[in-house]
Amino acid sequence: QALGELTAGLAHEIRNPLGSIQGAAEILGDAIPEDSPRRRMVDVQMKELRRLRELLDRFLSFARPAPVRRDPVDIAGLLAHVSDLVGAEARNRGLTLAVGEVTGGRIVTGDRDQLTQVLMNLTLNALDASPEHGVVTLSTGACQEGRRDCVVLEILDEGAGIPLDQRETMFNPFVTTKEGGTGLGLSIASRIVDEHGGFIALEEGP
Repeated sequence: QALGELTAGLAHEIRNPLGSIQGAAEILGDAIPEDSPRRRMVDVQMKELRRLRELLDRFLSFARPAPVRRDPVDIAGLLAHVSDLVGAEARNRGLTLAVGEVTGGRIVTGDRDQLTQVLMNLTLNALDASPEHGVVTLSTGACQEGRRDCVVLEILDEGAGIPLDQRETMFNPFVTTKEGGTGLGLSIASRIVDEHGGFIALEEGP
């Protein structure tokens, strides 16, 4: 809890001056012609400022999670929405993002925005892990846990998988193997799913 409060406080303190820097950079960028050699440096600056803002948003999401809304969420629509959001990124990397068959009108109760965040985090991780010309598939099915009827959302990639020695800590905050990563994506996804009464499982393919 103390770490969360410290993280949130720092993020808020950084966000205000960062917003001012970003605004000033946009004004200065408008004064530099598109064909100027300096334009490339402006583009780099704006890209990195956006990355910093996204990083702050992720820290805040971890430190002070939003309350979970309880609304009906159509799973087919959710998968299609995530596919639309991430599809361009997959194509830019030369990868294929496929949505598997969705049978029936499966509805779950939860927060659509937060569930979208979970699927986007996991799908982007799958893209990162994919080999050249690889395929990432989003699909859904039904299962039973005890007396509960559950919906399974599966993200399948063709990557090498997560090493055995990293699987115990992969959902812990600030644990990452990516260069420049924050180690918050899987931790946030795990917490959101837990708050919805579900769980995340890692399965190794054949």
